[in-house]
Amino acid sequence: MIMNERTTLTHEIILCKLWIENYTRKLQNIKRGISTYGYKHKVEHAYGYYIHESSFKQACIDLGFKVNKNNYINMNMI
Repeated sequence: MIMNERTTLTHEIILCKLWIENYTRKLQNIKRGISTYGYKHKVEHAYGYYIHESSFKQACIDLGFKVNKNNYINMNMI
C-alpha cells in the first residue's frame, strides 16, 4: 500500500486518539501548561512515529476536547 499524505494524516489521528484515550483525561477548563505541541511529542515518543501537530489537534477535537487559540487544551495526563 502506498502511503499518501491523506493516509498518513489519518494514521496519525488514529494513533493520537489511541494515546489520548489511554493516557489522558478531560478537564472542565482549559489548562495552561502543556500545549498540543507538547502533547504531540509525547505521542511520538510512545509510538516512535512522527506526528503533525494538526493531527493531534484534530484527534482532540474529534474526541470532544477544547483547544484554544494558543493551543492549550482541557486535558491532563493520568
